[in-house]
Amino acid sequence: MTGRRAGTRGNRTLVGYILPKKQVLRDEGAESLSEPEEDDNEPEFLDFKEMVRVSSGGQLIKSSIPARREVDFQDLKSEWKYKLVGRFSLSDPWWEVTAPVQGGGGRSKLFLQGFPSYSLRTDLGDNPKSVIALFLKECGVVAEHVTQFMEWVPASSRLDFSNLYDLLKDFADEEYNHSDTVASDIISRISLSDAGKAVLVASQYPLVMRYVPTLVPRQFENLLKKYEGVQSDGRGEDGTGTSVLDKLEEVLRKDVWKLGFSVMTFRDLGLVRCEATLEAFRQCDLLQKIPELQHHALLLYDELKRSSREWGHTYISVENLTRALRHIPAEKTWESLEFLKDEKVVVQESKRVFLRHLYQYEKGIAECVEKLARMPSWCIDLDVKQVLRDAQINRMAVKAHRNGNESGCDDLTEDGAENTDSVHLEHSTVNGPGTDPEDQCEDSDCSVELDPDQVKAAEMMCANPVTVISGKGGCGKTTVVSLIFQAAVKSLHREEEEEVQRACKDFENDLSASEDWDTFTQNPSQPQEQSAQDSGPKKPLEVLLTAPTGRAASLLQKRTGFEAYTLHQVLWSYMNVEKNEEGNPLNWKFNAVRIFVVDEGSLVSVQILYSVLSMLMKHAQLRKLVILGDVRQLPSIEPGNTLADMFNSLSEIRWAIEMKKNHRAESQVIVDNAARIADNGLKGCYKPLDFDAVLAVSGSGSAVSMPSPDKRFILLTLTDSSFELQDAIKLLLESAPGLEDDNCSQFIAFRRKDCELINELCCNHYSNHLTKNHKNKQVFQPRDKVCCTKNGNVLERTKEKELNMKIDEKSKESVRLCNGEIFFIMEVRVHGDIVYAVKQSKEETSKLIALDILLSLKIHNSMCRLWQ
Repeated sequence: MTGRRAGTRGNRTLVGYILPKKQVLRDEGAESLSEPEEDDNEPEFLDFKEMVRVSSGGQLIKSSIPARREVDFQDLKSEWKYKLVGRFSLSDPWWEVTAPVQGGGGRSKLFLQGFPSYSLRTDLGDNPKSVIALFLKECGVVAEHVTQFMEWVPASSRLDFSNLYDLLKDFADEEYNHSDTVASDIISRISLSDAGKAVLVASQYPLVMRYVPTLVPRQFENLLKKYEGVQSDGRGEDGTGTSVLDKLEEVLRKDVWKLGFSVMTFRDLGLVRCEATLEAFRQCDLLQKIPELQHHALLLYDELKRSSREWGHTYISVENLTRALRHIPAEKTWESLEFLKDEKVVVQESKRVFLRHLYQYEKGIAECVEKLARMPSWCIDLDVKQVLRDAQINRMAVKAHRNGNESGCDDLTEDGAENTDSVHLEHSTVNGPGTDPEDQCEDSDCSVELDPDQVKAAEMMCANPVTVISGKGGCGKTTVVSLIFQAAVKSLHREEEEEVQRACKDFENDLSASEDWDTFTQNPSQPQEQSAQDSGPKKPLEVLLTAPTGRAASLLQKRTGFEAYTLHQVLWSYMNVEKNEEGNPLNWKFNAVRIFVVDEGSLVSVQILYSVLSMLMKHAQLRKLVILGDVRQLPSIEPGNTLADMFNSLSEIRWAIEMKKNHRAESQVIVDNAARIADNGLKGCYKPLDFDAVLAVSGSGSAVSMPSPDKRFILLTLTDSSFELQDAIKLLLESAPGLEDDNCSQFIAFRRKDCELINELCCNHYSNHLTKNHKNKQVFQPRDKVCCTKNGNVLERTKEKELNMKIDEKSKESVRLCNGEIFFIMEVRVHGDIVYAVKQSKEETSKLIALDILLSLKIHNSMCRLWQ
């Protein structure tokens, strides 16, 4: 019956094996199938306590998940072959695979539902030698040894995995052409290879192979690699009587419910961040085998996680919890709640039930704030009004100097605030050397009006250990932070220099002012200072600027002049830095941080803020915390609303302020709509937006009256169902104001298919080519406008005069590309198999980088901004 297809439709379970020479999907649907798994294997960031657990002996099993692909599946019961699409951790033909599938009937493919389970095939078919030979080759056994062993195996002997080791031992006892050496090599390669370890695990831990692929699919493959066999003294791979696989097999046999709680998997198995979902237990048909108390506890725990994920709270009220679990008797719910409290899975305060880790995050942040408040007061002695006034005068002078030479949009940063990248406290570039800003102001008879909210915010940062500043984009939050801490750092360094000079003077007096010392102190040449600076160690980082996203961190760095990092970069650096026996980091780059600034605070989850804040409190010299954001903006997608909670609490003691004045030069309608959207999200209601103009397109579109160029926020409506989006975009590209070129324009689309359509139309209109070639690969040409949709570092090749010039990798500089960064490809060069692109954005000079690396960061053609 080989080659037949099933004629039934619906869900069912197949038991069989995957045929060799499987192929990754290459058909038209391959890209759509693999696209959602783009970030499946992103690194997992632990919280601070989990890092401590790993440092103290806990095992973090690397999280990975196989790619979705199409395989040829041989069903053992019906003897039919199927085209099966799914994720398979093990796909070799010696595995018996139990796969729940969906599809059939007129469909040519079946689709795996969830994950399969595995066991070793007991019947290897008519030609078992070929399967065993494939296995040995997969283990890295040399072909000559495979052939020699297979020729030795008697024809009458049964050959499968249950007696493979016995046959290898018999083969070693034979005095036949160095058979003992060959057998020893085969056994060694089996025990050291991933394929061999998986087979050995299957022979010793059948429950692990049956349930773990579904219960913890992300850790399954790497759990198999933890197998190291049994040592001569009977100990497992961890040096004790039992290994992690032994413990896991025992838990699966007796207390499988423990895998549903990460607290218990760490306590009983030593595994960090390893937990099965309620749905995984259902797929394995294990729920009915779990005792009633633990069964109800799993249901309660799942409801807590679902509620926190859906509503964004770190807790749920007892009333809402019992209502959600009304299918369980009330007394049973209370019993399971008490059980989870005893097991330290949840925390109850009054009538609120918290997931314990979320409770600890919020409590930990509060404790860090309290510690900062109790520290000896550190007040930065700074005339904030003078600093802000100097900066304002400098901006006015810069504007006067430009005097219309650049367009208004060039004077704005990307959030609409005036560009302060070139604003410094010194004014030599505009006013001339030695010019005092106050003198210039008096001479020009100009008056400088300061924003009182900015003044208050600056004074708070200087005086308070913790400051929370809220305000919409364009109110100057980042500008104030930049100016104050630039001035503060210069003031601190000036004090240090003066202290050093005083010490030198005292030392000079002690030596009776020797001639050599006079010569040194009176003529401190700049080259000597520069040489000392270059040869000396790099100054430790004292002001740490962070943001939750790479794009926000990049903008923060450009505006402030300080190096900025994502919070995950700080966390990752701590995870990877060398630590001593006590778990303290050695030579951590952030161990001298005194001021910690967090931008876009509303997007920061409680987990990462707790983790970074805790490690800075413990392993750095933190004295000040500043959080910037907008309390009216939607919070992080993860549970918790740290910014709003801290703002409301600290406002009572005047450690928080809301800046209300808008300093943007763009349309006020956009600013008002941003506030309206925020209110809609917070209040759960809908208020219609305002627009500068509404463009209704219908029919052929020939009678459409285009808005004037001064209209900046325009709604496009399709009033006729016969008029497609494609036709509307073509019409706009041909005649709409502001879309003449792609330098200062950009479309916004909210659906993937609309984005792909607009990309294709705009690329054809502006660059005169398609976005993909006949092989469905991205095509990039000079003058293409592209957008990076993932953070990453790439090597810059600008310093290479020729592409075939060899440069030491250590001397090459890296370019940080951030999610959302838009730039133009100025030139495309081909050298061998590598395609290089010269990229250039408005903020920086051209960079030469490898285009294949860019593609790994997923760049797309990106056009236009002003139209919605």
